[in-house]
Amino acid sequence: MKEYEIKESWTKMYTINRPNDHPKGYGFSPLFCKMSNKGEILIQVDQSTLMIYDPKNDSFICQKVVN
Repeated sequence: MKEYEIKESWTKMYTINRPNDHPKGYGFSPLFCKMSNKGEILIQVDQSTLMIYDPKNDSFICQKVVN
């Protein structure tokens, strides 16, 4: 987003489809995203689930976080 809160200045960088094994009745609204130097995207899905999306291979790695 080029200018904060000005939607017209936003630039779409990626479209990330829901993983094939993700339950269809469950929403996929990432809480947080961060891109690595290699172009992979870290996505916080919920309080205990992190996913790494690799846009080059269109693949996901899912990891549960346990306290």
